[in-house]
Amino acid sequence: MFSVLRLTAVAVVALLVSGCMTARNLEFEWQNDDRRVVLMPTDIELSNLTAGGMAVPNAEWTANAEKHFFNSLRDRLAQTNAEVRVSNKGLDQPPTQIKLIKLHEVVGNSLLVFGPGSRLALPTKTNGKWTLGPSARFLKDHYQSDYALFVHIRDSYASGERVAAILVAGLFGVGLQGGVQRGFASLVDLNTGDVVWHNSIVRQQGELRTIDGARETADKLLTGFPG
Repeated sequence: MFSVLRLTAVAVVALLVSGCMTARNLEFEWQNDDRRVVLMPTDIELSNLTAGGMAVPNAEWTANAEKHFFNSLRDRLAQTNAEVRVSNKGLDQPPTQIKLIKLHEVVGNSLLVFGPGSRLALPTKTNGKWTLGPSARFLKDHYQSDYALFVHIRDSYASGERVAAILVAGLFGVGLQGGVQRGFASLVDLNTGDVVWHNSIVRQQGELRTIDGARETADKLLTGFPG
């Protein structure tokens, strides 16, 4: 199921990308003073597109992007009324936390493909809930928090060879895809595991390898985040 959702998401991305950012969200407003939000480790991977269009992960780019984006995200959240807490990262992560991050990728991809505003929106899910399930309560107890913010981003950049291939193909009227930035962020109620706020971006521009680019992406991804 996970592989099918990922392949479907890739296909939908190809339909959505037209040089512009696309965003859909589940709107949410704080209902009380319980606004303790734990910031989960950002699930980011940056890749280099080969001449043939294969995405090859770049470890150095990814490491820099994780650092820049996490700091940008934390600064952006500091501008809200939420009390931000930072989760364990790397090898210090509890196993349940790692499983929830992977689960968020599946749920987030489902929202991207079938959620509100999508051409493939599911009629039966118009007012339904998207959830990580009761296991999310582990984070509430572990971090003494009310909500968790999950972020998933996949970003690719065309190599020189890919750019050349795009130009040559264009001479023959064939369009080849360049780099694409695809990501989504979800605010999860840790009492229930339900996704209460969600936003996604799919675009051909965006730069996560620099501090300024990471800050711009964080601002775009958190558009509509409760103040």
